[in-house]
Amino acid sequence: MKIKLISAAVRSRSRWSQIMTLSLPAVAAATPEGHDISIEDERVKKISLDDSPDLVGISFEVFRAYRAYEIADHYRQRHIPVVLGGMHASVMPEEALLHEKKFFMQSHVLLAENEELLSLAAKAGCLGVFVGVESVSAAALSEANKGFNRVERLKDNIARFHDRGIRVDGGIIFGFDTDTPDVFDRTIEALEKVRIDSVAVNILIPYPGTEFYRRFEKEGRIICTDYTKYTGSTVIVRPKNMTVEQLQAGYNRFTKDYYRIMEIVYRAFKQPNAAATITGLISNVGHRMNCSPGK
Repeated sequence: MKIKLISAAVRSRSRWSQIMTLSLPAVAAATPEGHDISIEDERVKKISLDDSPDLVGISFEVFRAYRAYEIADHYRQRHIPVVLGGMHASVMPEEALLHEKKFFMQSHVLLAENEELLSLAAKAGCLGVFVGVESVSAAALSEANKGFNRVERLKDNIARFHDRGIRVDGGIIFGFDTDTPDVFDRTIEALEKVRIDSVAVNILIPYPGTEFYRRFEKEGRIICTDYTKYTGSTVIVRPKNMTVEQLQAGYNRFTKDYYRIMEIVYRAFKQPNAAATITGLISNVGHRMNCSPGK
C-alpha cells in the first residue's frame, strides 16, 4: 500500500516554523513493514497534490485546521481514503469526521454505547477502532483504574461496533499484580467469546519517570533497566502471583497460539467485506511481527 503522510500548514517566512515535528516519522515507524510511506511537511516545502496514494494521513493543529480540511477534501473528491490526526482532530472528532473518507481511530470501548457518535463515525467512513481492553480480569482492570471497562459488557459493545461495520482491534496487557498463571488461557477463551477482530498484546511496562515506575522501583521489583527491552515483549517488573519465567513463557505461548497463520486467516475472512478482510490481515500480521522475539 502506498501511504502518504502530510503535516498541513500555511507556509511561514519564519525559519523557526519550518522545523519538521516528530509525529509523522513516529507514525511511519510504527507502520508494519511492506508499505511505501512518504512524508510531506508544508512547513518545510510545498506539497504535491497531483499524486494518487492508496491512503492519506494528515496531522494538524487547530490553527491549521482549515488547510488540513482543504487537503482532505481534495483527496476525498478523488476517492482516496483520508485519515486525520493530531491534537485538533483528537479533541474535535465530530468536526474531523466530516472531512474523512475511510479511517481507523483510537477510542474508548464505551463509544459503542453512544449511539449518536457511533452513527457519525460509521457514516463518515470508520472501518476500525482500537480500544484499550487491557485485561479480561475485573481485578486487573480495577488495578489499572479501568474498572469501567466491565468485562461482561465487552461482547455487547464489540457487537455494536460490528453492527455498524466497524472492526475492533484491542490492547491486552499481561503482568498486572492480580494476574495468575491461568490468565493466558482465560484471556484466549474470553477473546473468542467476545469476537474481537485482533489484539495487540504486551507485557506490563512501567515507564521511567512515572509514579508507576517509582512504585515498582521502591518495591525492588524492576528487573530490567535496558530501555531497548521496553517494547512489551520482555518482563520488566517481577510479577506478584507468578514467576518471571511463568510470565515470559505465558506471553510467548499466548502470542504463538493467537497469531498462528490459520487463526489470522480465520479472523480476517470472517469479516463482512473485502476492505475489512484486508485490514484484518494487516493488523493481525502486524501484531504478530511486533510480538516476535527480538522486536
